[in-house]
Amino acid sequence: MFLVADILLGKCKNYGDNRAGHLKRPPIGFNTIQATESSIGVVGSQKGMKYQAKNYSELATNSKGDIEYGRQYAAYDKTYAIPRFKIELEREP
Repeated sequence: MFLVADILLGKCKNYGDNRAGHLKRPPIGFNTIQATESSIGVVGSQKGMKYQAKNYSELATNSKGDIEYGRQYAAYDKTYAIPRFKIELEREP
């Protein structure tokens, strides 16, 4: 099961390429954190490229319009989440 939600980030502490798995709550003065497991990858510009996503505006892009992956956010307060829908998957027998 997956829960798809909008997350309010508030003031977000950026840990860059460093893991922040040791945290139990955000640093003082921050609401959420952003980090990666090692780095942020870039797929390439959306222009002229075909993607399997149905809504390109939902993909994470940088200021150059390149699609990024690897960026992760953590919100420690459940009231920051606005649930949108639930996805349940089943295997075929």
